[in-house]
Amino acid sequence: MKKHIPSFLLVIALLLIPISTVHADMGPKPEMTFEFQLPDQAVTIVSGILYECDQPDCSDAVPLEEMGPQRFECDARSCYSMAYGYRAFFQLDITLSNGESFKSNIFTKTVFAANYIVTMAPEGDRLIVEEEGQDIPLLPLVLTLFIELLLAFLYVVVVNKDIHRKRFLLGILAINLITQPFFTYVSVVSENMGMGIFCLFAEMAIFFVEAVFIYFYMKKELSFGKALILSFVFNFASFFIGLFLSV
Repeated sequence: MKKHIPSFLLVIALLLIPISTVHADMGPKPEMTFEFQLPDQAVTIVSGILYECDQPDCSDAVPLEEMGPQRFECDARSCYSMAYGYRAFFQLDITLSNGESFKSNIFTKTVFAANYIVTMAPEGDRLIVEEEGQDIPLLPLVLTLFIELLLAFLYVVVVNKDIHRKRFLLGILAINLITQPFFTYVSVVSENMGMGIFCLFAEMAIFFVEAVFIYFYMKKELSFGKALILSFVFNFASFFIGLFLSV
């Protein structure tokens, strides 16, 4: 088995290379979606800035920093933002195709995946941002499940060909169908409460729970130490890829 470890690690390393042409997110991150309803349908969005603030009057406003999947971007009719975490208050600065620029009212974010409707104020001098409902981030859950199953498959075909392949893959699928929805729920709740540290504790708990499950489910074929290593590799890989690949 040891002679296959370098090959397995090489495969993992290749999977961890950021691919700019692929859009995926291996873990749920707070996000904002802005739909614009402008009075003149011929006018489109040229560019935009999302300011973050700690003060209610946004006297300390700074543009959202772009790093990894964290960003703010706009197309002709809408804008979108994803971040590792947000500040308390926000303000938009939008430039339109007619050459005019407008700032919005100062607004907040109360849910994990926030949707906003942006309209023009009756006076025509500013934008009005109003928050709508919440979307549950299902895509990150599905992609995380996919990447962990892919790594599990590589393990049984490259590293440990003697293990019961079908049983191992079904076990990985079963435990992830429990732990990943749980992590998504914790992510949503912790973001809404402003306590993102819960995500870290949840990730640590999932790592240990998955290791224990793998060990007892495959105890005739895997030691507890190997189960810990596998759980760490699978969870670290899905987390690490999520830092570089964005939806």
